[in-house]
This record gives sequence, C-alpha cells and structure tokens, in this order.
Amino acid sequence: MAIVDPEPQRFLAEAVPFKACPAPAENPKTGAGRLKPEPHLVSPIAMLWITAALENGAIKYGPFNWRDTPIPTNTYVSAMKRHLDEYATGVDRASDSLVPHLAHIAAGCIILMDAEAKGTLIDDRFRIDGFEEVLREVQALKAGWVEARRAVAG
Repeated sequence: MAIVDPEPQRFLAEAVPFKACPAPAENPKTGAGRLKPEPHLVSPIAMLWITAALENGAIKYGPFNWRDTPIPTNTYVSAMKRHLDEYATGVDRASDSLVPHLAHIAAGCIILMDAEAKGTLIDDRFRIDGFEEVLREVQALKAGWVEARRAVAG
C-alpha cells in the first residue's frame, strides 16, 4: 500500500511555487480549465527526449506493444534501475540509442502506468512486509539527526 499525503495540495504548494495567471473572473473557460490537468507543467525538453526513448523502443519492439501483450512489472523496473545506475555513475546517455538515461527511465514509467491502466500489467513485484514501517522509522531517525545537528550548529 502506498503512502498517500492527506494534503497533496499543501505538498505541491511547498514543492513548486505556483503563480496563477490572472484571468478575468467573468471568463467561464478559466474556471473550468483550472479543474483539469495542466500539461504545460511538463517540460517540453523532457517530452522530446522521452518521446525519443519511446520511439526507439517502438522501432525495436513495436509501438504500444505493452497494450497488446501483457508485460511483467519487474522487466521494466530492472531496465529503469539499469538506466538509473548508469546515470548515477556519470553516464548520461544510453550507448545503444544515445538517448539520455533519464528519458529511458521516464519512458519506462509511462509504459508501466499505461499498461496498468490498460490491464496488461503483470504485477510481479516483490512484496516486502514491513517496508513502509521501516521507511518511516528511518525518516524519523534522520529528522532527529538533522535536529541535533541544527542544535549543535545553532
């Protein structure tokens, strides 16, 4: 079960300073538009590279192949981890496609979300009982360390 922030708007307001565009109050489209997703928040540069990663995959495996044939989650998790490991060790682009590793990771996430929505995702993730509890415990420990460090430095 995922940890869900009970106040996601508060998180977004803290994480991303948002400046609403002033618009005339009498414009009904403005009010209706604010209730819909805002794709302009996705970087067009990132979208170009993610599209390149998806196109590279489409050439190799066929476009939207995950919608036709069920896919195991861990196949994509492993691929994303390999790309993340290469990126974390200083390699910016995949040697086969020359597309940035971060774009391949994002493409993998998109494929998993789309397969899940389509019903073609085979959930073969490894469940680890107690993980979320340990995560919260480690976070609490870290908060204590940070507070102690502030007290010493202050």
